[in-house]
Amino acid sequence: GRMVPVNEDLQTSVPRGDGGAGHVAESAAGRLSEERGARQGEDMPQHGYVVAEARAAGFWRRALRHPGFVVGALLVLALIGTYRISDTVMGVMANPFYVDLCFTKAEVAAVSKTWGLGMTLLGAFLGGALALRFGVMRILMLGALLSSLSNLLFAWLAGYSHSVAALAAVVSADNLASGLASAAFVGYLSSLTSLGYSATQYALFSSLMLLGPKLLAGFSGHYVNAFGYANFFTATALLGLPVLALVWLAQRAESSRKQEQIQAG
Repeated sequence: GRMVPVNEDLQTSVPRGDGGAGHVAESAAGRLSEERGARQGEDMPQHGYVVAEARAAGFWRRALRHPGFVVGALLVLALIGTYRISDTVMGVMANPFYVDLCFTKAEVAAVSKTWGLGMTLLGAFLGGALALRFGVMRILMLGALLSSLSNLLFAWLAGYSHSVAALAAVVSADNLASGLASAAFVGYLSSLTSLGYSATQYALFSSLMLLGPKLLAGFSGHYVNAFGYANFFTATALLGLPVLALVWLAQRAESSRKQEQIQAG
């Protein structure tokens, strides 16, 4: 008689005869298909956990086989946690600083909130364009350097007389540097995330970016009361020096990794 497939995966067949064997074969095939679908349905909720466990196991295998992997991971985490520390700690005392220099709310709004916003957007545009032209790591270094140097302008402004023009110049330079650094940092964080989990990983990295700086910024007022604004802004600029070292180390690690990939390929 004619052959009826029972299951394509098993590659078996049952002959169809006049005694109803074909119906039996079709029923058996249906039951096998239902059982396979049920098993797949049971496994689907656990798929995410299996992937997570596999990734975690892969991480620890790489960590045990290659100690440099752990060092590189710690380097990346340290860079993420400190890259914006200079701006974050300084920014907490910006508004009290303006008030103590007798700038009015209208002057601060016009310079910091309106003009400053435009400079931030310009800095972000420049940062993105430069990162495409010269690479993210180089602009990451430039952004860290400019962010630290711009804080020294606030230290200069602390000893200057009340001047809206001076405030506008300082805020322009600071926001331009901040926008450039932010664009480069976003590009760097994006390069660290995997495509399937980019939103979750980016959220975790962003939280880590602000955790340490925000905790340190809570002591800014006490520092200003003890040492004054000029010393405070100088100290926030010095906080950027370790960041420069971390960016340099991360840049070297990135270059070494690319060189190894080229040699392996």
